[in-house]
Amino acid sequence: MQPIVHIVDDDPSVRASISFLLRSHDCVSEIYSSAEEFFRDARFGLGCILLDVRMPGMDGFAAQAELIRRGVDLPVIFMSGHGDVPSAVRAVKLGAFDFLEKPFREGVLLPIVQQACALSMRDQQRRAQRSEAVARLARLSTRETQILRGLLAGMTNKEIARRFEISPRTVEMHRANMMRDMNCDALSDVIRLAIEAELEPLDRASPPQHAAGEQRDLAA
Repeated sequence: MQPIVHIVDDDPSVRASISFLLRSHDCVSEIYSSAEEFFRDARFGLGCILLDVRMPGMDGFAAQAELIRRGVDLPVIFMSGHGDVPSAVRAVKLGAFDFLEKPFREGVLLPIVQQACALSMRDQQRRAQRSEAVARLARLSTRETQILRGLLAGMTNKEIARRFEISPRTVEMHRANMMRDMNCDALSDVIRLAIEAELEPLDRASPPQHAAGEQRDLAA
């Protein structure tokens, strides 16, 4: 899927000139005369948003707040013909990717747009990787998840065994099952997936937990 640059500006000459510039560099763009039109018609996927600060109706800052409320995380590049430090600071605090003062040169705008689109693509890849990791972790049993959290905390097999009052051999068995269930060839792959899924490491200070339906195993 090719990134789309959304151009939101009430000035038709600005919309036309930016769209022409992007098209001449093989960038796909969509234009909107207002934030309201943008929210009504935009297709949110890969790309970025060029957002004018001062527009009739919903201004750029209000539009950014609405993007946050809707959970749209496309990089936002604010544009303003009345650039000032307070506006730039406010834009950054709202999470803007950049703040440009109009008129801007081709050599300034194009690299920033390309960087923003590249960031969008990396973010999508990370989200896809996390979703895959979460799905694979969901295959684990409660005990396997507990042991994996122990491994994330840097605990050895013996420490995990003492923590859950099971034998080290049982821990090893669960580790083997873990790799099989997650279709991993090495424990390092399991750890990587757990990190991508943002699994919390085990809190060493918390009391021992017993998996449902599993009896205590005190064998050495």
